[in-house]
Amino acid sequence: MLLGRLYEQHVQERPTEETIETLSGEISYIKNLLIHPDEFEQHPFLTPKLKEIYLSYAGAKEQYGLYDFDDMLLIAYKALKQYPDLLEQMRRRYSVIQVDEAQDNSKVQNSIIRLLVTDQTSLLMVADDDQMIYEWRGAHPDGVLKFDTFYPGAEVFKMEENFRSSQEIVNLSNAFIKSNQNRYDKQIVTHNPSFKPVQLVKVRNEMEQIQDVIKRIKGSPSGYHEHAILYRNNMTAVLFANALVQSGIPFQLRGSTPYFFNH
Repeated sequence: MLLGRLYEQHVQERPTEETIETLSGEISYIKNLLIHPDEFEQHPFLTPKLKEIYLSYAGAKEQYGLYDFDDMLLIAYKALKQYPDLLEQMRRRYSVIQVDEAQDNSKVQNSIIRLLVTDQTSLLMVADDDQMIYEWRGAHPDGVLKFDTFYPGAEVFKMEENFRSSQEIVNLSNAFIKSNQNRYDKQIVTHNPSFKPVQLVKVRNEMEQIQDVIKRIKGSPSGYHEHAILYRNNMTAVLFANALVQSGIPFQLRGSTPYFFNH
């Protein structure tokens, strides 16, 4: 792998998978936030010799005519800025622009949108400013929080009714999220009935969390079919599936084979 070779070349040690994942994430972060190599020291990056690795990586890609996913965004942004005729052509082609999950947009993505939008463009951006949790991955909140500044005359519609959750969940979420000052002021409400109080469980680590879930399932009088486990990513699913198998608890994993470990 190119990044692995470059890391070993500049740092003089063999990288682990975690090291490569961190390095790859930091390079993606740099591109999505349009950070110049001379500004790297202003950010708390973990990879040693990051500037040297980044420049070598860019040089190697140019030499062999390679591009990664983030390069496509950068190339599009630079092309639209550098070639006015191309920008005008794209503006005429896309007179209506809709952006979903806009809270996850990076700075370069927001910059591309702002280049494309004119007074004649119809722009709709759908976002939840209370879900802006991916800044560490390159998301740029200003695209949402300064929407009416970037697009003068634009209207902001607040969707404040929750149709999914009970009153207890909505009330607790409201109280919790108000601690964040960097958001639109709003009050989420629901007409759903009360259900059960929200229970907060404190655990020290991931395995203690899994053991607590298994204990609750086994001790429940309602049976296994009344329980569902929501997990963040597939790696977490593996840990839960292993614990369920070891505990003799039957389960189904949505979107996967029932023979989980034989898949």
